Amino acid sequence: MLVIIEYETLDSNTHEKIDEKTVLLTETKMNNFPKELNITIEELKKDQDAELSVKKPFGSRNKEMVRVVSEKIFKQNKLKAVPGMIVMLDGRQAIVKSVNGSRIVVDMNHPLADRDITYKIKLLESAEKSDEKVRIFLKFNKIKADVESDENKIIIKANGEEKQKVENILRTINEIVGKETVLG
Repeated sequence: MLVIIEYETLDSNTHEKIDEKTVLLTETKMNNFPKELNITIEELKKDQDAELSVKKPFGSRNKEMVRVVSEKIFKQNKLKAVPGMIVMLDGRQAIVKSVNGSRIVVDMNHPLADRDITYKIKLLESAEKSDEKVRIFLKFNKIKADVESDENKIIIKANGEEKQKVENILRTINEIVGKETVLG
């Protein structure tokens, strides 16, 4: 199901905001939200709110994910390590925790590991049929176009600047919709 939701996240124990309220377009079968949250989203009706607390959705902290690396790695990439800096290391995101001479401590745990998270969500739009998904996708991206559908494909009709915008995102639309979508 393709949905537009408004959501924010809080630490379940301290009620401290983690993320500000955000509007998001997401496919419930293809996102990184916890399974329980996607189920809740799919059960909501338009303009309905929900609040869901999830225990450690980003896992537990793993001490082995905190590593000491040589300053050489940073110098090779023309970087100066600074505490709080976010870098990619071994294909994973890492946060520089401390810099002590040529030894740099990095943490590759998710920043929200070990935290219980409360999600506050509101369903703004939803679609299950391919042509409805295209309409929602276009609406979210503020593109004015007509959408027609037949048994084999979906046709998006747009003019001028709007046509160029559709061309730029057509591949993404095809991935999300699961049915051939063309610009007509």
